[in-house]
Amino acid sequence: MEPLTALSIATAVCQFVQFAGSLISTTSEVFRSAQGASADNLHLDDIYSKLHTLSGTLENHAAIVIPPEKEVPGRSDRVPSQKKLAAEAARQRAAALVQLSADSKADCAELLGLLQKLTVSGDKHKLWRSVKVGLRTVWDASKITALETRLERTQRAISVHLTVILSDQVSALDKHLKTLRIENSRLHLDQASKMDKVSQGIADLKLDLQSTHAPRHDDGITQRDFIPPDVAERITSSLASIISVELDVSAEQAVLRSLNFEQRPFREDNIANAYESTFQWIYQDDSPFRKWLQSEQGIFWVSGKAGSGKSTLIKLIIHDPRTERLLAEWAPNGFATASHYFWSTGTDMQKSQKGLLQTLLYDIFQSCPELMSSACPKRWADSRKLGVKGTNPWTTLELTAALNRVAAADKVSRKFCFFIDGLDEYNGDHLDLCELMQSLSLSKNLKLCISSRPWNVFEDAFGRDSKFYMQDLTRDDIFRYASGRLRSHPRWSLLDLGEYAQQNFIDEIRERAEGVFLWVFLVTKSLRDGLTNEDTIKDLHKRLEMLPTDLGHLFQHMLNKVDPLYHERMARTLLVALFSLEPLQVDFYTYVDEEERNEDYAIRLPVKPRSSEDLKKQRSQTERRINARSQGLLEVRPHGAHWGRRDGEVVEFLHRTVRDFLCTKDMAQFMTAKLTKSFDPALAIARAGAAIVKSTSFISQMSHLNDPDTIALAGVARTSHGITGDLADIVSMIVELASQVESQNLLHAARLLDSLEAAVEALFDAGRIRFHCNSRTCPIKLVVRERVIRSSLTWYVKDKANDSNYLGDFVAPPLHIIVKDALEIDLLSPTDKVSEMLITVLEQGQDPNKRYKPLPESTPWLAFTCRTFHCSTSGCNGPRLRRALARGIVSAFLRNGADPNATPPRSGLTAFAMYLMSAFSRHMGPAVMNDYLQTLDDFLLAGGDLDTKITPLNLSKRVKGILRATSSHWGYDKEDVDATVMECFCQGLRVRGHFEGADGPRRLFFLASVTKRLLMHGKMDAYHVELLGTTIRTTFSDEVEEELLELLQRHFDPRRESVLDITPPTVSPDADKAGWGTFRLSTHGTTFTSPLTVDELANSFNQLLRRSPAPPEDSTGLETASVWSVD
Repeated sequence: MEPLTALSIATAVCQFVQFAGSLISTTSEVFRSAQGASADNLHLDDIYSKLHTLSGTLENHAAIVIPPEKEVPGRSDRVPSQKKLAAEAARQRAAALVQLSADSKADCAELLGLLQKLTVSGDKHKLWRSVKVGLRTVWDASKITALETRLERTQRAISVHLTVILSDQVSALDKHLKTLRIENSRLHLDQASKMDKVSQGIADLKLDLQSTHAPRHDDGITQRDFIPPDVAERITSSLASIISVELDVSAEQAVLRSLNFEQRPFREDNIANAYESTFQWIYQDDSPFRKWLQSEQGIFWVSGKAGSGKSTLIKLIIHDPRTERLLAEWAPNGFATASHYFWSTGTDMQKSQKGLLQTLLYDIFQSCPELMSSACPKRWADSRKLGVKGTNPWTTLELTAALNRVAAADKVSRKFCFFIDGLDEYNGDHLDLCELMQSLSLSKNLKLCISSRPWNVFEDAFGRDSKFYMQDLTRDDIFRYASGRLRSHPRWSLLDLGEYAQQNFIDEIRERAEGVFLWVFLVTKSLRDGLTNEDTIKDLHKRLEMLPTDLGHLFQHMLNKVDPLYHERMARTLLVALFSLEPLQVDFYTYVDEEERNEDYAIRLPVKPRSSEDLKKQRSQTERRINARSQGLLEVRPHGAHWGRRDGEVVEFLHRTVRDFLCTKDMAQFMTAKLTKSFDPALAIARAGAAIVKSTSFISQMSHLNDPDTIALAGVARTSHGITGDLADIVSMIVELASQVESQNLLHAARLLDSLEAAVEALFDAGRIRFHCNSRTCPIKLVVRERVIRSSLTWYVKDKANDSNYLGDFVAPPLHIIVKDALEIDLLSPTDKVSEMLITVLEQGQDPNKRYKPLPESTPWLAFTCRTFHCSTSGCNGPRLRRALARGIVSAFLRNGADPNATPPRSGLTAFAMYLMSAFSRHMGPAVMNDYLQTLDDFLLAGGDLDTKITPLNLSKRVKGILRATSSHWGYDKEDVDATVMECFCQGLRVRGHFEGADGPRRLFFLASVTKRLLMHGKMDAYHVELLGTTIRTTFSDEVEEELLELLQRHFDPRRESVLDITPPTVSPDADKAGWGTFRLSTHGTTFTSPLTVDELANSFNQLLRRSPAPPEDSTGLETASVWSVD
């Protein structure tokens, strides 16, 4: 029971006891009202009204059901934990409160009965004190005494419960506040005022709690022995306020955590800091950027060549205190900044729009948590209600909407300045990104500083805004940097070179650099190597002249210097770095080298953790080898923890331009030529990942272990979002790589996945991984298998077709996983890979009609149909429907047992009805019509029912309109639409709007083809046959009408059986006032007899006769139509 609910019950009981006691007590000290006065001065009717209100409240509380303790099978003999004992004590206390409420309700009822007698016998406007004197003559004295005793007992009990509830709640709030403070410190959230408010509230509660304690007296009850209702109400109100603030704080932290992602700060951490005294011109008085910070709106664009130092400058601007001082002039009421660095060689989140939006919102909410409730109201409400459970992964649509609400907020006093680096490193449509930037800049509360290369798309979008080009402003910075790098070498001063010659030499470097800092870095590195080798000034000049000024040519020059002995390993190393989706841990490169000696090393490697000394030694060797093979174009950098290892060093490209250079066709040929045998980087990385899994301990509490470098920080957990955790992350990567191996290597990949699954089981058995699962039957092998399904590794699942248990061991059915992922992740349609996997698991016997709780539509089939062609509030999903039909997904469902007549919850349409009504969708273009008709055949052959009733629950306006027209046309009540699928389809054909416009003839021909399929494969009774025939005559051209009617006559001959034969009803002799009777209905050879009230019988006949089509002229069926009525 919630604390506030318990307090509410206790307060209500207190109020009743207080009031009832003041009614019957003969003393003035016991039972005072909330204001300290007795009830003597109240009128009888006022007393009755108050008691009646209290009775209703008590009755509601007494009806609360306290669930019994849950028994866990096989655990009854265990010693209960402290947590379990506390929970049981709370349950018993809740049950006792409910019982007190029920007892008080009974006493209240007794008093109400007395009051009714007094009101009837006397004047209801009399004061209670005038009636109270003679109360004992009206009511038995023993009853009064008994009631007084019960009230005193209840008073004592409720005071004890209130004290315990408050004490427990204060302790819980205090403990939770400490947790919130720790999390607040970690997240750096601006929650100080709310934390202080909660802290003060808890302190006040403690004082109130102390004031309620009083000594017990055996000789009677005194006023100090109970908590007055007014005090209880005040405490309840204070507690509700504190809980509300704590919920706000907790929800703010939950929302912020949901926006965070591991790699969010990595890019900035890896950007070099500005060299001493460089870029100071940005804050000079005449700087356009300074003016923009101080007073201007809109966008400021920092443009520059590749390697010109844009990211380093942006990093300096973000962290320099001068930026804050200047922005304070622009926003005197306060401001907040948010920043993001796109990174093309990083993870998806580091180069996508979703990553951008999450990072910006993270920074905004960190500074302004009060904006969460208005920026993302639903997520805020869910987080407030459900805590961490309410924080599902964000969608790009939700993120965009939240950021737009922040930008459009009118009542926000703060302003916002965004710094976004590397727009050219975004992995989506750059024009869309530019439009997003321009849209945000329209806000009067927001401006943006962005950086990118001077590509045409950015010139067109931002060329007219405030801007500068880096290479035009960094000549002095480059001179200062080159001078500092050379002069800091101990042998520079030993050169026989005067100051003027030194200046000339450094100036030559500046001229050759053409504003590119990266070139200067590489050149000065080469020159410093020369100084180490005792180069003379002449040698240094020659070295400088030999280095190309173009970055690409310089990279090629560097690789050509690699020792030929290392060429093949150089190529392998560079190909692995190029192929990886994100920077790889150093250990991957260690194991990639193993493949050269033994391709099966990962399979043969024992499942055994490696020692700390061994790991450190190998990492040091690998780092030196990478440097030698890449000539510094690859670097080992810190990158946070990877899969729980404290050593998070990864291998990255020196600069994005290096990757761009290696991706060229010439360099692809260069690296391929260095290989002596085929090399599949996807398989090589997958093998290395499997080896890392085998050599790592994925367990917690690493501080208690001797080899912390081989210990992971977490295990694996299975949640509603799938299997997560450190091990799951690397397994996911391996499986994804297995989906990208070259076709000739599929057998190797299959053996590797088999070995990986066995290794995961061995890790679990050896206690090197903990698996937290939300189901008792959740095998550890699902860590691999579920990822195989989610990664659409169809070829591997087909390879397991003979293993009946492979798909049978899942907790969440594989079909459910595929449909859920396909519909949630890809908002338009499943990819080809997902479609192939979906069809594969269907063909392997997965039940499309199997219910599984987490699916809101209950089954995979209904989930798919609802979101693919359901006529919901927004109409049919055209793009998804087109792709689903083209890929044969719907037909695959139907061919493998999907129920065409299944109806999802909260919907008035069966799957077949949804599909049939989608024929009227405007999305039904020429490209999809043939696929639609073929799938319609599958629906009909699977038993699609045209007689099913449709109810207007969650239908689109178009379909609801058709239904209303149908109900009106066939005589039904518009408020109670009840049309069959065929009636609705026929009415849809009658809507002339479907056939207007340029595509009208094409749509008419298509709907004629749909009608033809219904005639050929559908099952209809005579009523629907006649209905369809009439609709055909009024809808289609003569030529089409003739063809369809001929088809109708061929498949449905109405002369074969009677149309309708109704026997008049007979009323039973023992009919009651309403009238009971029976009727006999014969139609199409079937007879029904049913007892009905006469009113129901008459209504049934009216409906039947109204729906009955006219019989053929020579028919011997119903000759006349009679409407039955009952007087």
